[in-house]
Amino acid sequence: ENNAREESLALIVHEITHLFGTTEEEANEIQSRALWKFNKIDFTDATSAMNMFFKGGFGSEMLMLQYYLKLFASNLGNANPTDWEYTKEKLRRIRADLKFGNDKLLFVSPHNYALVTVQFARLYAIENFICINDPRNDDEIKAICTKNIKTTFQDDKEVSARTYMARRIDSNPKDFGAVYDEVVIKRIDSPEDGQAEISKLIEFLDGIRTEVYQTSEIRMYLYRTEP
Repeated sequence: ENNAREESLALIVHEITHLFGTTEEEANEIQSRALWKFNKIDFTDATSAMNMFFKGGFGSEMLMLQYYLKLFASNLGNANPTDWEYTKEKLRRIRADLKFGNDKLLFVSPHNYALVTVQFARLYAIENFICINDPRNDDEIKAICTKNIKTTFQDDKEVSARTYMARRIDSNPKDFGAVYDEVVIKRIDSPEDGQAEISKLIEFLDGIRTEVYQTSEIRMYLYRTEP
């Protein structure tokens, strides 16, 4: 009786996920996860509890990532590489938070989920610019970063994300999905170039956040990651 409310909400979660194609086994797993979380959190009404469960930690992770990106954009020439690594880790966490239910459901469309991964190519390009302009780096490290830029862009000012990643890790471009052809990665030659690329990333993340907040309400839409 003490947790009847929590059990009822977890059962609702179970039934909601069935609307989006989960099997009974998948729905049971999600229901168990929901019950565990509902027993851990304090909420005032059913709607807030459901939204808290479906959104998870996504909101705070997104806010922190966008905050750091804006800081970098304002002072890219003196960016701290350690903080930049933190930024990449935030993007990895956001990508993980977009999956739900034993990684078989997504809070965004499969296309947009794939585009999140593509954004790492943009981060790598900016990272090399930060590296060669960081006064704390010695000449050897700067030479490595300069070589990375020459390898990935060669004589081009901009390339597709597919070309960029293929050159960066020396792999077959066919290993990457079609979305890698949709994104253009520009060579960063100045802080202004970097600021423009960061602005594109922030705009993309705004769209992802909007989609997540729309789909994580009780009227949510969940996408399967596989047929």
